[in-house]
Amino acid sequence: LEQTLLEIARLLRNARLMHKHLEQQRTLAAVTEQSADAIYITDRDSRIVSWNSAAEGLFGYPREEALGQPIYFLVPPDRRAELDGRNSQAMAEGGAKNFETVRLRKDGALVPVEATFFPLRDEKGRTFGMVRVFRDITKRKEVERMKSEFVSLVSHELRTPLTAIQGFAETIFDFWDELKPEQRRHYLGIILKEAERLGRLVTNFLDISRLEAGGARLRPALVDLAELARRAAALFKEHPSQAAVLVEFAPGSEKAWADEEQLYRVFVNLLGNAMKYSPEGGPVTIRGSAAGPEAEVSVEDRGPGIPPQAQAQLFQKFYRAGDPVSRKTPGTGLGLAICRSIVAAHGGRIWVESAPGRGAAFKFSFPREGLKPS
Repeated sequence: LEQTLLEIARLLRNARLMHKHLEQQRTLAAVTEQSADAIYITDRDSRIVSWNSAAEGLFGYPREEALGQPIYFLVPPDRRAELDGRNSQAMAEGGAKNFETVRLRKDGALVPVEATFFPLRDEKGRTFGMVRVFRDITKRKEVERMKSEFVSLVSHELRTPLTAIQGFAETIFDFWDELKPEQRRHYLGIILKEAERLGRLVTNFLDISRLEAGGARLRPALVDLAELARRAAALFKEHPSQAAVLVEFAPGSEKAWADEEQLYRVFVNLLGNAMKYSPEGGPVTIRGSAAGPEAEVSVEDRGPGIPPQAQAQLFQKFYRAGDPVSRKTPGTGLGLAICRSIVAAHGGRIWVESAPGRGAAFKFSFPREGLKPS
């Protein structure tokens, strides 16, 4: 009887411990369900016993499919040794925090994540599970990639005019007496042109930083949009593409309250972009229309067009389209980002409509009286 009572006491103690562990798991599950991070809990056999909604969204597996699965089903084969190492680290150090890795989604895609593991232990210090937290860092990785490409691009853009300036300045300095006056003038003209190019690059950097920080004050006035378009077109009369610029504004669509200088820059940037990609002699059209209380402007070219996958990212600061035509066309990738910031400051939006081989129409709209003084 005494032995039976001891066995019953042991079973009750184990039941209480199991109940406590289950209560801990239920509490953790309730907390993790509210988290925006993907969180799942594994038992001592590394099988999933808790799976929150964010994990469903990140990995693509509904809860009923994930529960009971071993953790390796989310891990690419070449990352399994890394996982074993992180598990050992978490056990030895009480956690493995904020490390970057990749995981497999249900659709087979790899997703970059930032992960943290920490073990669950009972009152005697024995591990009975592991909490695993994952944060999707796809956007962060994309920004890092674009920044790296952007730095390389800017380095190239800076180096090119500097090399020309230095080379022609040295030629003039070393061979002043040997050079004819018209040669000196030609070389000095190149130096001036490249210095202006450097100045524009630096100005673009400063402008995009100021606009994104909200530091650019708008000076509203009643502006003639058609006149702004014609002024911008006049800048490109001698453009190498020899493209004709047509300005077509519907009656009653010309006037809007805006910052004339900033909006002029939008026209110049969009028109310059269209001229770069236009076939020789191909027309570029600036159209204006009235859409209710909105002013809408479109700059249309007959260039190679823009791939659909690139269109959503065109206005990002660190983006240039990856097609061969874009890569061969000079530029810093800042112009469209500046346009987006200026239009946004006017309470408007900017977008592109295009298809490969059919040209592109860059459009922006903003409230016609949004900046009108009250």
